[in-house]
Amino acid sequence: MSAYREVGGALKEFSPRRRAAFAAACAERMLPLVRRLADAGTVSLFESWLGAAWEAAAGLKSAAEVSRLLPKVRRAAKGFGGEEGDSPEYYVMRALHVLEYALASLREAQAEQAAWACSELLGVRSGFDLVLQTDPPHTVVIDPNDPPPPGPLQAVEIEVQRETLRLLRSKPEPDDEVVNSLRRVSEEAAREFDRAIPEFGTRMDWHI
Repeated sequence: MSAYREVGGALKEFSPRRRAAFAAACAERMLPLVRRLADAGTVSLFESWLGAAWEAAAGLKSAAEVSRLLPKVRRAAKGFGGEEGDSPEYYVMRALHVLEYALASLREAQAEQAAWACSELLGVRSGFDLVLQTDPPHTVVIDPNDPPPPGPLQAVEIEVQRETLRLLRSKPEPDDEVVNSLRRVSEEAAREFDRAIPEFGTRMDWHI
């Protein structure tokens, strides 16, 4: 079973708050991209909106309160849209989309938004692995009938998502203890991911 199917199946059984907590954890692990690649104003907004997502996951903000932030997040993402897939702006846009999914998950009856957050994280990590593990970057042919095993960054992400599910299953709804554990696990994984960004940027010919 693929990691996406495994996580997506579990998310269907979760309450909106559990799904919102899962997606907020995903957004936390995208924060290094924003801090490395975006302007100071965008970083500040992202951190503020991420804080609101965590508060919603803990039951401290209502769906209506966080829904009011969605147009702002979408406008910010649109401001980075239209960029090429190999540009820094493109990766900031993807991070903002994950944050959007986190804020939207609380009001959704279905699990799609949180599942999209899962997919974004797996896709970004897989793309990083591809660039960092091939020389020159991108020169690899993948047989869809015999895909390679996950690279190191994607493998870490898969395990973090599994740990996130385990923590969320430990209580009927996320409380302070669960949310704090989720943040701690995600912040640790984010620091590991952050260490890969400079080399990725060099290989992509970014000037960061």
